[in-house]
Amino acid sequence: MSITFYVTDLDTRIQSVPATISPRELGSFRAFMREQGTATEDDPDGEPERLTYAFDASICRFAIASIARIFGNRHEAIAVIEEAQFLGRLLSFRRKEVTHELSIEVSQRLDGPGELDLANGNAYAVLEALDLEPESIGEITFDELRMRLSLPTVRQAFRDRRIHHRLPFFDVAAALDPHEQSARLVWA
Repeated sequence: MSITFYVTDLDTRIQSVPATISPRELGSFRAFMREQGTATEDDPDGEPERLTYAFDASICRFAIASIARIFGNRHEAIAVIEEAQFLGRLLSFRRKEVTHELSIEVSQRLDGPGELDLANGNAYAVLEALDLEPESIGEITFDELRMRLSLPTVRQAFRDRRIHHRLPFFDVAAALDPHEQSARLVWA
């Protein structure tokens, strides 16, 4: 079993409505991401017959125009892309169970360090190093994360547990500026 750490904002302020996309647009988006050297979370080495329909993608480093052109410059798709970039969030791709309709929407997850998936033992060691209860599900505010990472005893605890190579993930997460959002580090 494993525990995944990621950054999210559960107090959503999303204004845009999910935009319907076509399978061709989904394929074009995946091709664009591969051309840019960025694989989506579940891209199985570019094998089109095994592509999935539900994933999040980091789009904040791209020009809105380069992504909008993939979706035919449709205003509903541009609204989703623009809001995701403005809020510093991932772009979520989904397929509805009943209709199989594809859509894009603004994700709850912030665009930042990505995810850190650890075996339970390593995840519990991280939580103990952060002086948190080793629970398989939890969350911590950014302010508390920053405070804990600033303590020399916490950084030493990472070294003592031989998990200091995991610190960059938490440092990047703590360095995010979530603006007015209520960002948290979550693990589950």
